[in-house]
Amino acid sequence: MPKKTLTSNFIFSLINQLLAVILPLITGPYVARVLGAVGNGQYSYASSVAQFFVVFASLGFISYGQREVAKVNYDVKERSKLFWELVLARFVPTIFSFFVYLVLGFNNLLNINDFLLMFVISFSILAVGFDISFFYQGMEEFKIITIRTIIVRIISLILIFTLVKTENDIW
Repeated sequence: MPKKTLTSNFIFSLINQLLAVILPLITGPYVARVLGAVGNGQYSYASSVAQFFVVFASLGFISYGQREVAKVNYDVKERSKLFWELVLARFVPTIFSFFVYLVLGFNNLLNINDFLLMFVISFSILAVGFDISFFYQGMEEFKIITIRTIIVRIISLILIFTLVKTENDIW
């Protein structure tokens, strides 16, 4: 196993953080101009409501998983067992959050009037169950996390500029 250095992990983590700051500076003004105040407000409200459910679905699994994976870093069998236990345990609050969000949303208790927007944003809740970044952080593989993040953010940037053309393209 190649030795991971503090410097390389720091650089990859820095790249990740810089992307998180720079890309919204590029997409934010474009989306605000195209969607307008009403569309941007609808998206922001629906997204903020979904984030409450994302937080509940996460329940501290990232920091706990990272710590536990780091403890058994070199024991492949134990690490594999721990990984699957954490992934399966994480699906319980994720699925619960997802269904509560949908039930409340479809009964209009969340005050989101655009059901398509609500449904599209609900996938951010489901994404919590598929996030295995805790594993790579525990293994100190920040290069993999950074490369994945770069790819996802570039695809998101391209999709925003190609799909968001009018104020009706909120979802």
